[in-house]
Amino acid sequence: MQAATITPALAQDGAPARRRAAALPQAGAEALRPGAALNALLEAAQSRSPTIRAAELRIAAAQGELRQAGVYPNPELSVDAENIGGSGPYRGTRSLETTVGVAQLLEVNGARTARIGSAQAGLEVARRELEVARLELKRDITIGYAAFVTATRNAEVERERLRLAGEVVRATQARMTAGRDPLVELRRAEVAQASARIAIERAEREIDSARRALATLLGVPTIDVAADNAWFETIGPAPGAIAPPAAGSSPDLARQQAEVARVRAALSAERANALPNPTLRAGVRQFQDSRDTAAVVGLSLPIPVFDRNRGAIERAGSDLARAEAEAQQAALALTASLTDAVRRLDLAWREVESTRRVVLPAAREAQALAREGYAAGRFSLLEALDAQRTFTEARLQLNAALNDVHARRAEVERLAGRLPPRDQRQGDPR
Repeated sequence: MQAATITPALAQDGAPARRRAAALPQAGAEALRPGAALNALLEAAQSRSPTIRAAELRIAAAQGELRQAGVYPNPELSVDAENIGGSGPYRGTRSLETTVGVAQLLEVNGARTARIGSAQAGLEVARRELEVARLELKRDITIGYAAFVTATRNAEVERERLRLAGEVVRATQARMTAGRDPLVELRRAEVAQASARIAIERAEREIDSARRALATLLGVPTIDVAADNAWFETIGPAPGAIAPPAAGSSPDLARQQAEVARVRAALSAERANALPNPTLRAGVRQFQDSRDTAAVVGLSLPIPVFDRNRGAIERAGSDLARAEAEAQQAALALTASLTDAVRRLDLAWREVESTRRVVLPAAREAQALAREGYAAGRFSLLEALDAQRTFTEARLQLNAALNDVHARRAEVERLAGRLPPRDQRQGDPR
């Protein structure tokens, strides 16, 4: 098995790869263990992926909103000049009265508390969204890496097919020289050889495509990663039934519940905004003619006659009902999806077992017998080519079935809410 290496060929800013190589795990003793390449990819993706970075920035934005929610309203400074520029005794500034005051809105209707609660609920939603993003990235990386290994193994199968086709061509040339086969048989063997070359080119393109897909998930232009055959061929025991995750253990359900709490807090905030807040004013007034001063105190209170915030309350109430309905539907959908994913995983696992135990050994034996028989003159070229094609298709079928097992298992783990080891150890940034 090759050692796992994951290195960005070129940084996004055009800098050489060695400047950012520290952000990716390096190959070493751990790379010799099955699954090391995938674990290295998952570790790198959790720290480099633009998707994770975007989710973390949403948390930072929610934290800023929470800090802003707890801020008190700013006081207002006012300067009033009265009895100026009139007529008679009020001509000019002889009777000027100047008042300097400060006004402060008093949030006594609970709006500030409700606003803070809504912001805290929004922060919890952002944290749950980060967990969901990590789950989805783990699934996508696993599926992408399995596709890469599948393409790599398919290319190896096609190279072996090309080698066998070359042997058939050489054997056919010898038989034609001896007068045992016509020219048409040689052309058939050459066609099979050309088809194998085309299949190799197609497999190489699939390898490049899978590698680019992984690089996109990691947020780098390109990567170099080895195929871990030991991990790919390990499918574990037969999958059993998995109980639906509880709301507290499933990031998806927890995210829905957090959204319900956020909308409920928004409804409380809108109800609080329907109650008026008084404004307290205090100042000092100076009389120009006597140079005397006096304190000025005032209190104003909005009268909720026209605007009682009813529209906003109705909207928030509808949003709450919608969020509760979506949470209920999400729980049902998660249970159904998990059940279906486990069933598909079980089918894929059984296909691998059947292909390994029955299909592949029989196809390998038939191919070996047909090749030996053709060389000895007991079988025709068509029989030899058909046996070779059957053996190649069996190997490709096994690769496809193994890829299906890993993809289905990744989907099951995604729905079951199994976070990558790094996230279970460190938790979310708070």
